[in-house]
Amino acid sequence: MTTGEIGSDLEIATLTSLTLPYQLQLTLGKFKPVIGKINILHPHAFSFVDFPKLTANYFDSEGMALEGASLSWLVPNPYDFYQELTIEAGRVGAEPNASLVRGENSQLSYVGHLKNFFDVSQNSTLEFGITGLNGPNHFGYSTTMGGLDLTYKWKPVQYNVLQSFTWQNELLLSSMRISGAAVAKTHGAYSLAEYQFAQRWFVGGRYDYSQYPDDANRRDIAETALLRFQPTEFQIVALEFQHTERNYDRSTNQVILRFIFGIGTHAAHQY
Repeated sequence: MTTGEIGSDLEIATLTSLTLPYQLQLTLGKFKPVIGKINILHPHAFSFVDFPKLTANYFDSEGMALEGASLSWLVPNPYDFYQELTIEAGRVGAEPNASLVRGENSQLSYVGHLKNFFDVSQNSTLEFGITGLNGPNHFGYSTTMGGLDLTYKWKPVQYNVLQSFTWQNELLLSSMRISGAAVAKTHGAYSLAEYQFAQRWFVGGRYDYSQYPDDANRRDIAETALLRFQPTEFQIVALEFQHTERNYDRSTNQVILRFIFGIGTHAAHQY
């Protein structure tokens, strides 16, 4: 199947963001919580055309949003590396996702993430993160998750706009109570790599493995190849091929062509 898409993704609105003393920042409103590396991204900012199966199976096709508060703290440490702790609380949107719902009386969901960022060399960095999540699910009980993310980036100073390499990985473990006596324990993961071989050209590959939060017997395995051309910072043309194997349904092959044209001002994304 071949499709064309003109990207016009809308940012999730934030009511207010305050910088507080002691290297604290408070955000109030609707936002994408810090669950690993992928969930905080909007579709147009993600290298691949689609999000990993982990995101789609455990949350939604574009991740999860919360309505509430997010507090981040730049943690001082004696080793002088970047460390940020984020604590978030809120209710999920009116449309429930596969893992969490608003619950009775608008019950809250809670997210915690610790980001550790290191300079490996003049040309490369390493980021390691730990995520925890808890909230009500559609069975009337709660879902608890734990996650790890690891990202390596290489961008040589002498070839800054001509070459780069990114290797990114995430693992998510889920424990969903579905009845008084039954708990579904499942997991999902992905690993992606992307190489920039010219000023405007990128190639990439991704491997996905994902169960479903309420059923460990269902799983998706996908291999994805990507070719991306980026004429400017605000324009992307991407061609993606994906083969998906399912143990509960037939396997599929997809070819997706995406066009993105950005118009107007746009806030910066995290590194």
